[in-house]
Amino acid sequence: MRTVYVITDAPRRPWRRRARALASAVVAAVLLALAVLGTALVLLIGALDALIAAALGTRRLAYICRLLRQAIRPDRKEDFRD
Repeated sequence: MRTVYVITDAPRRPWRRRARALASAVVAAVLLALAVLGTALVLLIGALDALIAAALGTRRLAYICRLLRQAIRPDRKEDFRD
C-alpha cells in the first residue's frame, strides 16, 4: 500500500475564514459592550450611593442599615433551620 500526498494551490474555502472572522468580531463587540455597560452601571450605583449618604448622613444611614439587618436576621435563621 502506498501513501499518496496531494498538494494543491487552491485557496481553502475563503468564506469560512470570513465567517470565523465575522463571528469573532461579533463576540468581541458583545463582550466590549457588556464591559462598558457594566462599568457604567457600577459608576452609576456608586454615585447614587454617595448621593444618598450625603443626603441622609452616615449616622442615619448606618442606623437604617442596622434596622434592616435586625429585620432580616430572624428570617435567615428560620431558612437555615430547615
